Amino acid sequence: MKKLEKYYVSPIGQGILALSIFLVLALFNFGLEQSQLINKQDLNTWLFATSLLFFYIMMSSIFCFNANNRMLYYRNAIFTYVGLALAVCLISSMLTGINLKAAASHSWIIYVLSIVYLVFMVIIAMIRKIVDLALKQK
Repeated sequence: MKKLEKYYVSPIGQGILALSIFLVLALFNFGLEQSQLINKQDLNTWLFATSLLFFYIMMSSIFCFNANNRMLYYRNAIFTYVGLALAVCLISSMLTGINLKAAASHSWIIYVLSIVYLVFMVIIAMIRKIVDLALKQK
């Protein structure tokens, strides 16, 4: 079994993966809504958007430990998150006809996830710096 530390996936690759999964789920949901198999009033597409943003946050937080150039990774990860958040919000608005403010609690979840992501990145940077200092002292 290979260890996770041998793997490195760029933040852009992670964002493309999350966006691809979101597009598949959102378009499948849109097809079900158009065929009237599910209720159009449900906010399933917005649920997919928030869950895939959370998925990206978790992937990015895990893979940032393996980054050789930390500052470059953090910069790319944050820009990718912003792009991913804008893309899923725009696509969700287009598919559902409901904008971010009208998406009930999903808008607040997206705001909270954005703040949590920044906090995660700061905590991980501090942990990695402490570990690097501890390894230098040995």
